[in-house]
Amino acid sequence: MESGKPVGNTNPRLEFTKAMFRKYYSKANVQPPGKLINREFGVITERGGMWRHLGFGTPDELQNFLKKQAPIHAYHSSAYYTKPNARTMDEKTWLGADLIFDLDADHIQGSENMTIEMMFEKVKVQFKKLVHSYLLDDFGFDENDVKIVFSGGRGYHAHVSNEKVLRLNSHERREIVDYITKPSTNIDTLVRKVIFSNERFKDHDNKKYIYRLYPRDTPGWRGKVTASVLDFIDRTEKMPKENVIDELESHRGIGDTLALKIYNSMYLGKPGDRGIDKMRSDLNLEPFGEDSVRNSFINHIVKEMTVDLGGETDEPVTSDIKRLIRLPGSVHGKTGLVVRTMTVEELNGFLPLRDSVWPGFEKSTVKLMGLEDYEVKLKNTVFKVKKDTETEVPEYAALFLLGQKKCDIRI
Repeated sequence: MESGKPVGNTNPRLEFTKAMFRKYYSKANVQPPGKLINREFGVITERGGMWRHLGFGTPDELQNFLKKQAPIHAYHSSAYYTKPNARTMDEKTWLGADLIFDLDADHIQGSENMTIEMMFEKVKVQFKKLVHSYLLDDFGFDENDVKIVFSGGRGYHAHVSNEKVLRLNSHERREIVDYITKPSTNIDTLVRKVIFSNERFKDHDNKKYIYRLYPRDTPGWRGKVTASVLDFIDRTEKMPKENVIDELESHRGIGDTLALKIYNSMYLGKPGDRGIDKMRSDLNLEPFGEDSVRNSFINHIVKEMTVDLGGETDEPVTSDIKRLIRLPGSVHGKTGLVVRTMTVEELNGFLPLRDSVWPGFEKSTVKLMGLEDYEVKLKNTVFKVKKDTETEVPEYAALFLLGQKKCDIRI
């Protein structure tokens, strides 16, 4: 069921990568995605260019193709088609699509100043928030409906396979993204405005209000705000004052003066009579006093709750009903890391630079020449390369360093 052919050229770096990938695919058992016969596949080989409109009738057909071609990158469609190997989308006949989320560490705020290990830590925090707070809690998907995948590169994918999302169009999927990334900025929709007195003066009502959080189990963003406020209190209560203020100041729009006002509103006073004690006991937001102080704190909480989907990366992926996504079990051509599937529970202890290295790449070493000074920790071993200096490393480290263009291979 294959169609099309790759084009392009090779080079020593790609030739080495090709040899390594051929070794991998000769031994690996790549599990096909669900409804294999309805999926389109695409690959990039060492000759370059995307070779797509591929379809396979059985797992063995897919496995034999991967062994023969040893692609540098391999993908499958999030969509299901009647004829996945047809040359045009109209001929394919779209049947539906999984709901896909793609979080990339490169698009985490401040990533340009982070090591790759730090980026993985940050994107994992965002991804766990997406999975637990939104996909499982708010949308109510079962863990069995959510497949978690390390991309092999710098992020994670969540594949939601559920009849409720199968036929959603791009606009409807876009609304899901907006719910996760763009909550209401109107504080009155997130907290309760409660009348506590209503005096009449010269035939006019003179109402006075207090603000309270909604009950923690309230569905949607209201309950999420309450849970996050209480979690913030629990987490920061014993932190040094300067650390709490630094965290508040990290939010755009909160400066030194405002951060200090928020802190004092919450923590000044004796235990039992502090602002945080009143918030815990009856969800009362009155300790903030000024509207601007209360609203700035709630906005900070909302910002912390949203998932940073990286704008240019994940949002189009989620709304695109015909997108190709990394094939689990394949190898990423820019890192040599395996695209790994895991459970929600396994995600907690997963470390990409340790757990996505294929054992078959550990047995032999390769000589490289450093193109720049660089350091990375792979399989619990720190590898340091220096510019214009030869180094000898295991194959898995060579694949990573070559893919990241930190070294050239010695021929």
